[in-house]
Amino acid sequence: MDDLKIVELVSFSEDIISSFSSLMKELNSNSMATKERLRRVIEHPSIHQYVVKDSQEIVACATLCVSYTPEKVIGFVEAVVVKESYRGRHLGRRLMERIISNSKDFGVQEIHLTSNPRRVAANGLYLSLGFEKYNTNCYHLKIE
Repeated sequence: MDDLKIVELVSFSEDIISSFSSLMKELNSNSMATKERLRRVIEHPSIHQYVVKDSQEIVACATLCVSYTPEKVIGFVEAVVVKESYRGRHLGRRLMERIISNSKDFGVQEIHLTSNPRRVAANGLYLSLGFEKYNTNCYHLKIE
């Protein structure tokens, strides 16, 4: 596992795009990840795309979006996924620990995330890291 490194994507190649897109399909079979969206994520100063790489293949990823509000700085974690064949190696934990550590450097005061209840291992991970289940009304608006 020592050869698996967590890095923040600052550039990408066609191999990275292919590997990233494949991984995102494991999170959501209807994933709409594209080269253009990945480029925007990488170039945005308040978004940090972390990946675990095995050679040139991305085997896990998580996105930290830092949002500045009049009240506080909030980190939103999105798209946390570990490739099925790499699960059980604590890569999700390592990614989340990196995000928590880096969030402090960005002045984040709290981190929010959502997780599908069917993702039992992921939900257990978040609880074990100190996240608390937050009861609120969750709203969703699709803008076409």
